[in-house]
Amino acid sequence: MRVGINIPNDLYKRMGPLKGKVNISQICREAIQAHVEAHVRASLTVKRSCSTEEMVDRLTNREPIVDWEGWGMEDAKAWLEAAGPEDYGDLMEMLEAYDGEGLEHLIPPYLPGIREFYELEQDNLKWIRQQRRLDRTKNPIRDARQEYMRGWIAYVKVVQDKIQQRRQEMGEARIKELLNLRPSLAGAKVPEQLL
Repeated sequence: MRVGINIPNDLYKRMGPLKGKVNISQICREAIQAHVEAHVRASLTVKRSCSTEEMVDRLTNREPIVDWEGWGMEDAKAWLEAAGPEDYGDLMEMLEAYDGEGLEHLIPPYLPGIREFYELEQDNLKWIRQQRRLDRTKNPIRDARQEYMRGWIAYVKVVQDKIQQRRQEMGEARIKELLNLRPSLAGAKVPEQLL
């Protein structure tokens, strides 16, 4: 299927030297695939906790399991559990301000006792050094932060979708309740702000 995308003019100009050298469509497909997978994974994480099989895998594996995206989801869950309505509102304003671009640079509002990316970075310096030795052309900290924030944001967006769905259901139930109280309004148009 063909899908068109819009990109800023300055980015298009900067892509000039890459034409013919890289497959821009492949890069876009991979980025979209990564975000879709993060969303699906976040949806599953919301529904379940760590299974016995995952624990056995983790405990029998000699190599440290480095799952930046999974840690992002865990930290987003902890943040949302600790956040109050004002914190959540601030986060939603931040997400709206980024408008889907550069979200990996988002720094969630600080909440005491909630783990942040830099703590994971410090805990995994050995892994970061190892990744840097394996491929000097990559920036493992940047890549880890992107994966972490992709998981963090995907989890928040799944919860945000559930909140919006709940609000819509509550609004519809309230409208039905009002219509039952005043049957004469049954044919009236309901103002959009009540929906």
